[in-house]
Amino acid sequence: MQQPRVVDISHHNTVHDLHATANSGIWGVIHKATQGASYRDPTYAQRRRPVLDAGMLWGAYHFGDNSDPVAQVSAFLDYAKPAPDTLMCLDYEDHPSGASRTMRPQQMVAFLREIERRTGRKAALYSGNVIKENMLRLSAADQEYVASHLLWLCQYGNQPKLPPRFTSSFLWQFTDGRVGPQPHSLAGITGEVDLNAFNGTRENLAALWLGPSMLHQAAKPPRGADDTDEDTPTATTKPARGSDDTDGLPPFLRGTAPTQNGGLNVQPPRTVYSVECEVVQRELDAMGYHEVGDIDGLWGGKTAGGIKAFFNDRGVTAVAELGPTLNLEIARAKHDGFSRPIAPSRANAQPKDLAPKNEAVHVSLWQRFWAKIATGAAGLGLVSTGPGSTFQTVQDKLSGVQGYFASVPAWAWFALALGVAGAVWYASERAAKAVTKDYNTGKLN
Repeated sequence: MQQPRVVDISHHNTVHDLHATANSGIWGVIHKATQGASYRDPTYAQRRRPVLDAGMLWGAYHFGDNSDPVAQVSAFLDYAKPAPDTLMCLDYEDHPSGASRTMRPQQMVAFLREIERRTGRKAALYSGNVIKENMLRLSAADQEYVASHLLWLCQYGNQPKLPPRFTSSFLWQFTDGRVGPQPHSLAGITGEVDLNAFNGTRENLAALWLGPSMLHQAAKPPRGADDTDEDTPTATTKPARGSDDTDGLPPFLRGTAPTQNGGLNVQPPRTVYSVECEVVQRELDAMGYHEVGDIDGLWGGKTAGGIKAFFNDRGVTAVAELGPTLNLEIARAKHDGFSRPIAPSRANAQPKDLAPKNEAVHVSLWQRFWAKIATGAAGLGLVSTGPGSTFQTVQDKLSGVQGYFASVPAWAWFALALGVAGAVWYASERAAKAVTKDYNTGKLN
């Protein structure tokens, strides 16, 4: 007997009391929005507000077919109109009309990449046998990309098995209302209904649901997903903390974090690249937390400092689980249009207020200018007066040039020097303004 936490529905379902559905323990609803490049579910929009009013999370899924995946993404986004708190999903399964209409593996990858390109977020991937049969037909790079998505696993049995390359599932659809473990029905919705289990708290689900999908800390499979003891490792459990797991999460998103932000000051070793870490860096940098340093997907002290500053400005004083908390706070900040608060004295600073910083820019430019002048003069002098035959051939070839230089009046050389000096001054002033702008916006400390 499973405890369903998420229900997925479409126009095929008769809904009569969503408050009763919420009171039965359902935390989220994922509704069909579109299919292919043209079909739109007529009940999608009318059920959205009632679901939210009942206190449940809202998600939208697209049923893929073998038509142009880019056109399918456009159709889905235009109709579903996903908000920052809408979970987006691709339904990748056999088409009811047969194999000729089923979305091909490369089309599935193209759809997921286009969703991410258009929205900056990853969609969850719903699938069962189709992804298991086709995952290894993809290139290694595509396999890695697909496996970085939240997996919504469909398998109607007591022992679900994960597709290749996946180490955990986000949701487990354990029944379609006819086949699979009980229950097969739900309060507030008439008849057979698809039900999904989630292993975690309501807050865990909200963090995964609301946060940028690439930052996920994937949930373990639902309890009851296999017949083994809890302590027995299975294909669907994450490796123990500290082991060589393959989900690509940087250290600060794994397991349970320190109870206070101060724990972020611990400097772990830099890891191999992970897309999740790069997304954290990009999201924070876009909001003004440039302490993250280079956007390189490598975890280090600068990334930790950016997270700490972000939490401080958002009033997050204690963290039980860093990954879900960070997901949720970034999603809330984006929804609020939040950007890093800048003190008025800093935001309105003028170049003269940054004399020490700008002086370094001026000095650097002038040093390079005089160094080039000195180098050029020394070179000409050496060629002109160099002893012996070493420079004789060069002197002969340059004799015409030397004669031309000698014919140029002194005032012309003076004007040239003034022009070059003016160009250096202009460049240094522009550099000073750029430094000031970076200071005003927080890019420069």
